[in-house]
Amino acid sequence: MEKENDIQQPQQPAEAAASRYSDYTVLTSRGIHRFVKCRKGDRWVVLKGLKPEYREKPQCVALLKKEYKTAHALDHAGLVKYQALVDDDRYGPCIELECVDGRSLADYLREAHTTEEKLAVVQELADVLSYVHGRGVVHLGLKPSNIYITKQGNHVKLSDFRIVAADSLKEPVGVLKYMAPEVKDGTMTVDARADIYSLGITIYEMVTGYLPFTGENAVAIAVAHLENVMVPPSVYNPDVPPSLEQIIKKCTEKMPGRRYTSAKELIADLRKVLLQPESHVAALS
Repeated sequence: MEKENDIQQPQQPAEAAASRYSDYTVLTSRGIHRFVKCRKGDRWVVLKGLKPEYREKPQCVALLKKEYKTAHALDHAGLVKYQALVDDDRYGPCIELECVDGRSLADYLREAHTTEEKLAVVQELADVLSYVHGRGVVHLGLKPSNIYITKQGNHVKLSDFRIVAADSLKEPVGVLKYMAPEVKDGTMTVDARADIYSLGITIYEMVTGYLPFTGENAVAIAVAHLENVMVPPSVYNPDVPPSLEQIIKKCTEKMPGRRYTSAKELIADLRKVLLQPESHVAALS
């Protein structure tokens, strides 16, 4: 556990946190975290804390602090800023997050967007992952509800880094629908390729409107990821370019060694799709 005065460095002391915030609004959320939108001076921020039943558990508090320490050290336009770690008298230990003026990718997908517009979002996501992975961090929680799209310019903002595998804490079943098999398995080394898998699942959903692997419960979903054959995206959407279908397939290979080794490789192939959508990507031949 960190010392109490480590929480705020280099921010203000924790005891001052209560006076800094006003106009609290609790946002709907699943899992162990509670999100609260509130005003700090003349701007809005979001506090990410723990639901009451988890607030007194040392493991949960330690993970919240670790998430802050990991994400606060990152600086990229495509990442939601982790601005401070505070102790709020209403909600306990919280991460103060930048409040994004936009909507989640899940909401963005309910709007009318072209394949080209969606691919622009995918490219930005891949660029953010390339930055994160280059600093030795794996996100482990990539899914549409953790990806925000700004109102101005439809730019990506990624949030909610995961620190541990799903078995360590109760997690919503929705997380598992995007999770690489090796993350849930717990017996294999997890690296950047787990995020590439989750991105591949996300791209699949973006272009088809469906998830490739589902189930009635967590076990059924995990088995589907491990054993089921993915229905080609073009079955649901004939307009999906062959080259993009190849990219999705490579991102979502069951074995990490068969996926892209880096987000940079993925970005290179995505550029080819934009230039020649009907072609086959050479790296996949």
